[in-house]
Amino acid sequence: NVVIGGYTYEPSGYQTAVARFTPSGVLDRSFNGSGSQPGTAVTTINGNPDSQNNEVFGVAIDLNNKIVVAGYTYSDENSEKSFSLARFNEIS
Repeated sequence: NVVIGGYTYEPSGYQTAVARFTPSGVLDRSFNGSGSQPGTAVTTINGNPDSQNNEVFGVAIDLNNKIVVAGYTYSDENSEKSFSLARFNEIS
């Protein structure tokens, strides 16, 4: 499988997003299959979706087959970027 990370725009700002594709390049709908958009996962890093933006700049798969993303979160409250790290379970 191929995993990509980035961000998606939500009404509250840019949120961390990942998508998983099959080796043939088709969105893998078994990943987060019960979510609102199977094949993708979106999360808020710092728990305050009303005043932040998140972006992902690195993606890895750990030894337990979990997706790890690294990037930053930016809060409008303090106007500072902070390092972020998130791990997604292999959801099917």
